[in-house]
Amino acid sequence: MQLIDQVKPTDINIKSDLMGSEFRNSEKETIAKNIIIFSRKNSDQWLAFTFEQYMKLCGHRITESGRTVLNELVVERVLTCYGGRYKITNSFIAKRARALSFCGKYRRRQKIGPRLFSRGFGADLPAGRQGS
Repeated sequence: MQLIDQVKPTDINIKSDLMGSEFRNSEKETIAKNIIIFSRKNSDQWLAFTFEQYMKLCGHRITESGRTVLNELVVERVLTCYGGRYKITNSFIAKRARALSFCGKYRRRQKIGPRLFSRGFGADLPAGRQGS
């Protein structure tokens, strides 16, 4: 079972300042936060979306630079994009790991060692398996 199937959008704390996470970029942090918010509204299931859907869901003006940032996240393997639909990967969860509201409990319950949290979820998965 993939970690993206185990970690729900509501498990990630978005109330704290998002700057300083592993994204290290305010535009990427904003997109990450938006994806979490949209997914929470999607019955707390991770949402696959097109750029056009992303623009509608944001409720404010998004330019083509937003698409560029989404595509950078694909290159970084934080998102996948097939048929114009973006979807999060295990790396997305890993970059938000410090914001997991149940981080310690989750580690104990699933017997996950600290190295997964420090190296990132799915870091040892083959590239083709991440986010699939």
